Amino acid sequence: MRFGPLMITPESRQHGLDLSPEQLREAAANIRALAGRFALAIGMAPGFAADELFPCDPLAMREMNVDCRGSLTKCCHLSGHPEESGAGDRAGRLGEESFAAAFERLRAANEAFRAAKIRHQAAGFSDLDDFPCWYCAVAHGKAGGRPSD
Repeated sequence: MRFGPLMITPESRQHGLDLSPEQLREAAANIRALAGRFALAIGMAPGFAADELFPCDPLAMREMNVDCRGSLTKCCHLSGHPEESGAGDRAGRLGEESFAAAFERLRAANEAFRAAKIRHQAAGFSDLDDFPCWYCAVAHGKAGGRPSD
């Protein structure tokens, strides 16, 4: 069983559904406590605070996502956001160009994103920057700005 937080979107923010960093950390602690009490394998999906700067397979180019519109995107979480919420996560549409061309653009965009996040960390992360999915959603124009904690 994997637990994951609700991904931040403009709509989740509008309805007050997003958890604060403190609430997310408390939820993660509760999940870790549950994991030791049951024989069932219990873990956490992406979205909780991470010690690693790049904890996900898409940013490591070990996994790619093609959304329902045929776009090669940076991750499945970002591609689930409404079309009008930004295209910063899309590398290309496979119906309009080759996979090789879109993949090269995805690789280059991921390298640039990783370098920018390293520079941002060196300048000083905020409390929310420890949450990699939140960081990506904001960086790619999917969260409608910085959520208030």
